[in-house]
Amino acid sequence: MNFYAKRMKRLLPALLLVGTVTVISGMLFISPDGGFSLMSMRTCVSSFLGLSNIYLFLRSQDYFAADADLNLCTHTWSLGVEEQFYFLFPILVWLSYFLVVKKKSNGKSVLLLTLSVLSGLSLALYIYLSIKDTNAAFFLMPARFWQLGSGALVYLLIQKRSKEASSHQALFCGILLILLFALLSRKFPVLPSTLAVSSITALFIYLLPKAPNISKILASKPLVTIGLLSYSIYLWHWPVLAISRWTIGLTAMTAPFLLFATVLLSWLSYRYLETKVRYKNWSLTPAKQVIY
Repeated sequence: MNFYAKRMKRLLPALLLVGTVTVISGMLFISPDGGFSLMSMRTCVSSFLGLSNIYLFLRSQDYFAADADLNLCTHTWSLGVEEQFYFLFPILVWLSYFLVVKKKSNGKSVLLLTLSVLSGLSLALYIYLSIKDTNAAFFLMPARFWQLGSGALVYLLIQKRSKEASSHQALFCGILLILLFALLSRKFPVLPSTLAVSSITALFIYLLPKAPNISKILASKPLVTIGLLSYSIYLWHWPVLAISRWTIGLTAMTAPFLLFATVLLSWLSYRYLETKVRYKNWSLTPAKQVIY
């Protein structure tokens, strides 16, 4: 319950704020013709429940289609996947530690095995659906479980690994490959690029603790600031871009203004909402915090 309370305080207040502002903006700036306004509203509302990925899947929305760029809340599909994973993950931890074994010292091993099996099955499902039903592979949590599960697996493997030093060259290559796929993502087929980026990222995180020089660079104040603002930036950037497509346009002339607006809105919501709510003790018990 403590895990659920912390995740909800972290994710929901900012989402509710951005979603509400986005819905109101959509009413003001999007023409009701063509159904885009209604689709944006429904996507935003479904995101409040962590279900926008399912809504977009049922709408047969292609994330890479041109009309997806006009939906103000298309980007919340990934938050839906994340929230559905967060609902399931504590149950897996609880089962591994308290139902399968009595000794907590064995719990990590059981959890490692459980996550490995489920992530392997999820990866197989993702590959299969990428061929048979690309929208299902893209939007649905069971086909994305392996990506989020890999983060938990990396953490567990770091706890178990030996003291060998990692290769700085491998880390630098990992950074370059991640940047390459990020810049050229639409030029690669979704399946191989997703597999490559997820694998490289997992390996990068696994090796990073043994590379103090690179860790210091990533711990620099500018990069940490971006990291702290990253959730707000994620929430705000897409509505700003989508509304600009409906109004002033997305051009080289408007790009600096849109970047400034995104950063400003992100900082304001982080400074005056996220940090206030996230660390506030709403109740003495996690269960009551979840209810609130």
